[in-house]
Amino acid sequence: MVQDGRPRILLTGTPNSGKTTLFNRLTGLNHQTANFPGVTTAVAEGRVRLMSKDGVPWDVACLDLPGIYSLYPDTPDEEEAVRCLRHALALPGPQCVVFVADPTTPQRTLHLLQHLLRYVHIHLVVFNFWDVAEKEGIRFDEKAFRALFGDALRIAFHNPRNHVHLRQIRKALAEALEDGTAERSHPLLHGFSKPSPDVRISQSTRDFNLFQEPAQRIFRRTLPGESAPVSRLDRILLHPVWGTLLFITSLFLIFQAIFSWSTYPMAAIEWAFRHLGLWLRGTMPPGALSDLVSDGLVQGLSGIFVFVPQIAFLLLFIAGMEESGYMARAVALMDRLMRRFGLSGRSVVPLLGGAACAVPSILATRAIPHPTRRLITLLVIPLMSCSARLPVYTMLIGLLFPQQTYWGLDVRGLALMGMYVAGFGLAVGAAFLLSRVLPGAGRDYLIMSLPHLQRPKIGVVLAKTWNGLKGFIIGAGKIILLISIILWGLMRYGPGTSDPSGPAVLNLRPVEAVDQSWAAFLGRAIEPAIEPMGGDWRIGIAIISSFAAREVFSGTLATLFPPPPGVGLRAHLGDLRYPDGRRVFSAPACIALLIFYALALQCMSTVATVYHETRSLRWPLLQFLTLSLCAWVAAVAAYQLSKGLIDF
Repeated sequence: MVQDGRPRILLTGTPNSGKTTLFNRLTGLNHQTANFPGVTTAVAEGRVRLMSKDGVPWDVACLDLPGIYSLYPDTPDEEEAVRCLRHALALPGPQCVVFVADPTTPQRTLHLLQHLLRYVHIHLVVFNFWDVAEKEGIRFDEKAFRALFGDALRIAFHNPRNHVHLRQIRKALAEALEDGTAERSHPLLHGFSKPSPDVRISQSTRDFNLFQEPAQRIFRRTLPGESAPVSRLDRILLHPVWGTLLFITSLFLIFQAIFSWSTYPMAAIEWAFRHLGLWLRGTMPPGALSDLVSDGLVQGLSGIFVFVPQIAFLLLFIAGMEESGYMARAVALMDRLMRRFGLSGRSVVPLLGGAACAVPSILATRAIPHPTRRLITLLVIPLMSCSARLPVYTMLIGLLFPQQTYWGLDVRGLALMGMYVAGFGLAVGAAFLLSRVLPGAGRDYLIMSLPHLQRPKIGVVLAKTWNGLKGFIIGAGKIILLISIILWGLMRYGPGTSDPSGPAVLNLRPVEAVDQSWAAFLGRAIEPAIEPMGGDWRIGIAIISSFAAREVFSGTLATLFPPPPGVGLRAHLGDLRYPDGRRVFSAPACIALLIFYALALQCMSTVATVYHETRSLRWPLLQFLTLSLCAWVAAVAAYQLSKGLIDF
């Protein structure tokens, strides 16, 4: 966080009040936003260019703090927000504390504002979502507001969907910074005693009820809220039966689209990489470098880039659901199910976020106040099917099922949806068992305000999709590049010896066949563990390499099983056979691999994040070893049981 005397803006407010959206507007950055609490779990910092009264440009630091309900923190993210707020207020230099308010939840907004004003000098109140407030018939009575909070507070309005009020906000920020340069009287810096939980709850309930009548005077509703179309729609979206059916139908359509819409882009990418490899081999002089580029790098990158369209469609749908406000409805809907399995209601956000990536989802568990519930949630998040598993799933499902449709439904889309549902079931089941084992699990509930349903803004949805896709390509690409080079060297060279009876030594001369290489030598060392689940040493190499990142599995297969010219990777893998005529990727072998990748923890970033959040090596090591062992046992059992029942 900024440490010097540079002017700074501090954005604070309740969760889901739109602080990060305003932060992105002011700074030009693109930090993740979503319509449910628990997304902003750490302080984000950016730069804002303002103009002083004299026309001198200011380079101002802007800090986006996690949302809070009070200055009495109950969760790690609230503790971080209060700690950073206290630290920033103690720094020298001009500062402006901005309270971002949601006028559609006036009682809660005014209650928090009154609570903060006891300990913090607030310079500006920004009423967010003002376009939505006007559509709901809310009219702001500034005279009543001034009568309650005084004339010192500056007021501004913001519509997150356009830039209409942004100039007014920038002007108010500059004025507040210039006028508040000498303002240091923040009682928060001098400390205060935190009441006991019972006293705090009693006081908060009493104070919250006191603002019911002022909230109605300051934010007058000219339309009955219950008759609004959004309220009628929420009756369906949040209905335990109809809402659940709509949610399942939405997931069903998403996974159908992932396979059907991505067919042609995937074919085009395969064609491009195939011809790129042929062109490079024909252009570059024969030798080790040519083999490395065409057989190692191009084949490895082809095995991962071919799945970019499917990942892009998945991220696109998730971003659309978040931006529209429907994801928050899904969270509230799933909370009813979660509590039956002993999970915290606040666990819904991290678990559903695990469908994209486990790392930010584990960070989102900071919003869970109960320590045991938080531990259970972060331990089971890796069982959710993340986007890194998507290339593996689509590869194996494509080998397992032919391209068939029944009543217009793609069988492979149904299978992919089944893998994601299975991941959710595994996570919930594991949480249920852990809640019976770990002491002090207790119960917890989800407290959140539903955001407004709105038409997703195309630019925001595309920006979120691109950021997620860019992170996937860059993050996976670096690992694949390194592993492709290592694999190429292991497959090109092999153990040799001047004495056939002596030990193997490094041989820098290329081997005549891949089964004489170091890759084969190392793969056969682990083959006894891979063979019971239907694979050979080559499958073992692909599995081991994917412990760096799951996405590497497909690229490794492309390097280990390079397709001939004019043949796609999936078609080539489907035709591979052992000397005895058995298919390398038989149905039982594909089923075993699917089960293995559904259970195994193959993400070192996840392991590191769990260590960082638990401050202990015990939990990440126990998590890694348990999930890996369960994955191997389940895969072996699946192969042994299915090989006699399913045709190879």
